Amino acid sequence: MGRALVIAKGSFGDIIPLYAVAQALQERGHEVLLATQSGHLQAARALGLKVLPIDGQQDPTAAASKRPLRALSWISNDAFGGSASTLRYELDTLIQHSASVDLVIGNQLALSGPLVAGHLRRPWVYCAVSPMGLVSRDNPCLFPLLHGFQRACAAHPWAHALSQALVHGSSRLLSGPLRQEQARLGLTHLGHPRFEGLFSRELNLLLTSPRFLSHTPSIPPNTLVTGITWLEADFLGHGRQLQRALDFIRSGSPPILFALGGNARANPGDYFQESLNASRALEARALIIAATRFHAQVPSAPDVHLAPYLPYSTLFPLVRAVVHSGGIGTIGWALRCAQPSLLVPQADDQFDNSHRTQSRGWARVLPRRHYRAPDLSQAIQETLADTALHARLQQLAPLLAAEQGARIACDHLERFFCRR
Repeated sequence: MGRALVIAKGSFGDIIPLYAVAQALQERGHEVLLATQSGHLQAARALGLKVLPIDGQQDPTAAASKRPLRALSWISNDAFGGSASTLRYELDTLIQHSASVDLVIGNQLALSGPLVAGHLRRPWVYCAVSPMGLVSRDNPCLFPLLHGFQRACAAHPWAHALSQALVHGSSRLLSGPLRQEQARLGLTHLGHPRFEGLFSRELNLLLTSPRFLSHTPSIPPNTLVTGITWLEADFLGHGRQLQRALDFIRSGSPPILFALGGNARANPGDYFQESLNASRALEARALIIAATRFHAQVPSAPDVHLAPYLPYSTLFPLVRAVVHSGGIGTIGWALRCAQPSLLVPQADDQFDNSHRTQSRGWARVLPRRHYRAPDLSQAIQETLADTALHARLQQLAPLLAAEQGARIACDHLERFFCRR
């Protein structure tokens, strides 16, 4: 049996597909060490995984004060807790605890992964959870800040080339700590730590549906699109909250579910009030998913229920529609449940995910600047009334449900365990 180090960083949307792969490897008898941030340790342990915290020296106050603009978070190592001191601590911790592993696996925020693998002389497997994680000239993606320009110039190939060059250059400026660690470990041949230095020369896994792409990207080489992994995050322990949410849903007409995602969860702004006003304009009830610390911002009322994150596979089939930010995981669950969605992208890969979903006729998109009750209620009403959209979702749902991304990923990962 093999031994794998799995590095999973980011929000739940970033790491749940890695959890699925780690759990599937462990079920096949392999030994898995899952390295992640302290906030995710409880969830990983609930899955029966052996875990390693990698942010022990993180100073949350200092990290928050140095965090760049939200729109830059996809390309900035600093946004991932990657200052020189925290990155070095992460690398030293990983190297110290993984000398006996056969394989190093990580997601798009596991920027230390190639360095650990290179230092240990072990195979590195890169796992992207959305198409943007494998951006290249044959997989053009919409970037934060540049997405409007890219859409306006979509007919011109040079627009994507220019956009990618801008992102490539600016992310290089922001990745100084990573390049310093590359040099310290003698791994300067890896290249740009956010692009070719992150990609694997042996196997790159895209843990999402091939239906989001027109073709399998040839750059980087050795790329495999596995399909969606479908691990449901029911390990958060919200049994009572789930029952309350189900009681609310069943007490009247199906509500509209509002689920803010990504970085916007921490800065909701006017999101709650506009969501509530829009649902009331439609004479609909509202189920709002938000962190518990924000629940007091919404006055209690019979037509609204607030809940923390709960299993989407349970909630989505019971609501009228879903309004969310366009995270690839939430999109996947909505499509699997044949649930009409209104996507409101705000940061990171959400613009690209939303564009791909809308262009295939699987959802509608509302720009964040138009998230006001009149525009929002109209967009929801148009989504609900789109019979062609509903028909496409009914055809797509069983096809997505049949995807087995974790199994396919493990089939390809196991060949690395036979080398030693």
